[in-house]
Amino acid sequence: MKKDHTSSSTRKLDDKVYSLQQERIADLKEQNSFYEEQIKALQKQLENSQRLVDQEQQLHLSDQKRIEKLEQPDKEQKTDTIQNNSVDNQQQNQSKKGFFKRFFGK
Repeated sequence: MKKDHTSSSTRKLDDKVYSLQQERIADLKEQNSFYEEQIKALQKQLENSQRLVDQEQQLHLSDQKRIEKLEQPDKEQKTDTIQNNSVDNQQQNQSKKGFFKRFFGK
């Protein structure tokens, strides 16, 4: 009878260990699923962030090109203004000469 009692208690102990191991496995699988979902969510966030960074870089480049285009006419206007000023200065220098100097070219 001792053997029956010992084998019975050993069997009960084995069953408890087995059931605890199964519970632990189920918990670990649940955690694994949870972590996989978190990883997928983080990957989506990362993809979205990368897309937004790409958009920001494209917008920045576009803005820089627009700024350059806007500054370019200013440079041309400054060049035109400088040229106009030099023409005006030449005309003023000529008009400062007296009538006879302009007429006789001396």
